[in-house]
Amino acid sequence: MPHAIAYRSTFCEDRGMEPTLSLPPDVVRAAVADALHNALTDVMDPGITHIAPINTSGCFLLRHISGVQYVPVAGSITVNAGSQRFGIAAMPERIADHEYYVWSEARFEDGRVAIADFGSRYWKRWAKEEGVLWVGDTPSNGVWNWRNDVPETIAYYEEQPAITNDVRGAIEQAVSATSPEPAVQVWEQTINAAVERLMDNEVSRVYLEERGVIEPT
Repeated sequence: MPHAIAYRSTFCEDRGMEPTLSLPPDVVRAAVADALHNALTDVMDPGITHIAPINTSGCFLLRHISGVQYVPVAGSITVNAGSQRFGIAAMPERIADHEYYVWSEARFEDGRVAIADFGSRYWKRWAKEEGVLWVGDTPSNGVWNWRNDVPETIAYYEEQPAITNDVRGAIEQAVSATSPEPAVQVWEQTINAAVERLMDNEVSRVYLEERGVIEPT
């Protein structure tokens, strides 16, 4: 299997809108979230403080397996824990403090925007760290849906363009370096390990075959 990182030269290139496509079925999206999490645990103890590498790896992974040009987006997030809301209020002047949230988005020709956030698995732990009592259902393992279909009763995302540009620039600098930076090596390792896990799952393997990512078995 070719390294997923082979696509890094165009990672931060926003090519505009994608043709109208359907998102994968729920079972495939769940399998992708689980595969990414399990791959991440091989290289770190993933948590909310690792949201940037988690969703950067996730963005690479989605580009590789779906062919859709997801791009990184950064800004504020408000999470509803049931008992109260909490999150990060990002401001451009605090970029150096890394006080912002990162997720991925893709724009489609029919006007819809897909959002992907593989950090939701860690929200409950984040709430505990913030002293917030989580009431209700456990968060999903990943938010990968049409943006308008993610109710504010779950989470609200607000992009900060200046922070997004800074994040994209940092990623572009990292992946275009002559010698791969350690972070890029971690992304590559995570993505390849996630794809291998998806190949071991019958449902997600069929999806990869249909997308032309792997040869039919």
